[in-house]
Amino acid sequence: NGTVLRVTINNPPINLYDNKLINDMNDFLTALYSNKLFGLAIASPVLLRTLPTIFIAEINGRASGSGNEFLVQCDMGFAGPEAIVGSLEVALGGLEGNGGIQYLVRRIGMARAAEYLLASASIDAETAAQVGWVNQAYKTSYDLTTSVNALASRIAIFDAGALNGTKSAIRAFGPSAEQSAAD
Repeated sequence: NGTVLRVTINNPPINLYDNKLINDMNDFLTALYSNKLFGLAIASPVLLRTLPTIFIAEINGRASGSGNEFLVQCDMGFAGPEAIVGSLEVALGGLEGNGGIQYLVRRIGMARAAEYLLASASIDAETAAQVGWVNQAYKTSYDLTTSVNALASRIAIFDAGALNGTKSAIRAFGPSAEQSAAD
């Protein structure tokens, strides 16, 4: 119906996904799930797979660990000049969960995912776009926001049933909720 909802995650100094942010996001997604008004949301990790909402991630800062898990589960991702994406879990003695590994493998392939995940490597926006981690990188924050807004506005004019059906068909090729939970 033309509705676009912009959600900004800004948790300085490093956009840490702490318990408060996770609880706030869960509350938001649960509220969104119960309100069929919104067919599209920008940048705003378990409900992402099932919500009848199109999620576009606009990154212009660090998206590592849980932030990366969130990014790769969005329907699309676009990055600005300050964006850095990666996974720090191996360096911290852990492993990326919540479906992050499967979704990253589907985005960039097994060998590239192994390269970045096993090395706990972070990459810039341009490299992320080149390998398919994000759809596109922008040289300025203005171009990033303008382009994402234009895309979101265009998508929002289309029939919600057609959008949701297409999203479901695309997601059928991704990992199941059970596979993601095992990750």
